[in-house]
Amino acid sequence: GGASANITTLPTVTPASGVFVKVTLSATEMTADNVTVSFIDAAGAEWCDLLVNIQTAARQIDDLAYPTTSGRSIDVDTTGGVEVGTIAADAITAAAIATAAIDADAIASDAIGSAEFAQAAADKIWSSATRALTDKANFALAAAEYDNINKAVSGTVDSGSTTTIIDAERTEAATDYWKGSVIYFTGGGNIGIVRRITAFNAATDTLTLSPALPNAAAAADTYIILRNEFAEVLVDAMKADTLTASALAADAVTEMQSGLATSAALSTVQSDTDDIQSRLPAALVSGRIDASVGAMAADVITSASIAAGAIGSSEAPNLDAAVSSRATPAQVNTEVLDVLNVDTFAEPAQGAPPATATLIQKIGYLFKFLRNRHTQTATTLSVYADDATTVDQKATVSDDATTFDRGEIVSGP
Repeated sequence: GGASANITTLPTVTPASGVFVKVTLSATEMTADNVTVSFIDAAGAEWCDLLVNIQTAARQIDDLAYPTTSGRSIDVDTTGGVEVGTIAADAITAAAIATAAIDADAIASDAIGSAEFAQAAADKIWSSATRALTDKANFALAAAEYDNINKAVSGTVDSGSTTTIIDAERTEAATDYWKGSVIYFTGGGNIGIVRRITAFNAATDTLTLSPALPNAAAAADTYIILRNEFAEVLVDAMKADTLTASALAADAVTEMQSGLATSAALSTVQSDTDDIQSRLPAALVSGRIDASVGAMAADVITSASIAAGAIGSSEAPNLDAAVSSRATPAQVNTEVLDVLNVDTFAEPAQGAPPATATLIQKIGYLFKFLRNRHTQTATTLSVYADDATTVDQKATVSDDATTFDRGEIVSGP
């Protein structure tokens, strides 16, 4: 509340020399739901302190009392329970309901039935629950595609036959408006049957169907039409005996037969099968076919496919001994070392070293140029034979005081 303050009009003793004190409060001082007046004796001994509370609201605490009094908005029962007469529109929000507050234990058995649940309330709940399912903004569809979905309609047959139905509710003005669409019967003698609409007469409200229905369409039969934009139907399953001989058009049967093998083609297959069977052995050897191999693909025989000791002199007659008697890696190594350490080679003879030479020739020229006699004049480099007198190789040289140049080695002398 507000801060305490002295009243505007001081209290007076009325009547004079009496024991009563008159207190007058102004309209401003009475502007509150609860007005509290505190009486304190300034002298400290003439009277005791007093506190008076004045309620100015139309509804007082007493209005909560039991039993119910007409005009009061809260009905309190004998156990202290409060019965709410009305709830303001939109007063119950998602935020006002605690998580998991409404469960099976919170609702008495049969507490909510048709009598307790107003139709308008049910409609509003349904509208809110399905709004996300019917709002085009929540579908990944273009506006035109969404509108096409809404072109699916339902209806009731007035009269008909096995190939036509008449429904006065089909008031679409355009001729063949429903041509190419699919009709699905939801009630009557053709329940569950799907047919293509081949024509629509807007003047007579007549739909023509193909192929013919198993039973003539009759009054009160119900159906759904799916607009031709969505009339291609993917069937996951069919009711037993739905696909009958009468349900198949002649061109459908022809299409099926065109994909089947002819008797002539089957005769060829049978002939080839007989030929293959004649080439197969009468019995298997260790579970395998015993046959001669006419050809092999490249690299079909690998080291892993050859068993140890599989190839000997009998299997490879061009070998002069079994593979097992061939040189081992250690023996090969000994022979290589023998060539390097024991065998000797003559020095290269007179002539120009070839551009393409064996390793022995290259090593021989290097050793000859390192070991044998060399002479060099202002114009010629000479390499001698082992006799130190015969020039075997030579090259032209020059020096211009900046660059020394030696030409390619050529034959002597």
